[in-house]
Amino acid sequence: KKKIASLTKKKEPIRPVRPKVVPSKGAVQCMGTNLKKGTQCKNAALMEFFGPRPIYCAEHIELDSESIYCKCICPYNKEVGDGKGCKEVVLKEFSYCYKHFEHRIESYSANAVEQAEADFTRVTELLERLELEASIAKKQRHDLFQRK
Repeated sequence: KKKIASLTKKKEPIRPVRPKVVPSKGAVQCMGTNLKKGTQCKNAALMEFFGPRPIYCAEHIELDSESIYCKCICPYNKEVGDGKGCKEVVLKEFSYCYKHFEHRIESYSANAVEQAEADFTRVTELLERLELEASIAKKQRHDLFQRK
C-alpha cells in the first residue's frame, strides 16, 4: 500500500514566477500598499509617461497628489449603470479616457467651441510629441519595432 500511496501523490513542479519589476528594463516598483495583505505593491510603476516619472502603478496612481495622471472619472466601465468605474489611466487635464470622452464634451459650458478647439490643440501637441518620441525610439532600438 505504501508504494501505491507514493505513486498517487505526485509533487507538482514549482513554476518559476516571472517578476513584475525588471530594473534592467527601467522599471521601478510601485510605492503603493496592498490593503488586504498590508505589503508593498508588487507591480511596476507606470512606464509610459510624460513629465515626471510616476512612482505608482495604474491601480495606485491616485495616491500620488503630484502626478499629472488619474483614472478616468467615468462612473461606469462598459455599460451605463454597471457600477464599475473605468480603470483607464489618463492625463488629469482631460479626466476622461478615449472610451468616455463624450462625457467631457457634454460637460462643456457656454463656450463649447473654444473648449473643443483648446482640447483639439492639446491633443494634437501630445500626438506630435508621441510620434517624435516613437521615431527616436525606433532609431535607438529598432529591433523592438520590427514586424514578425
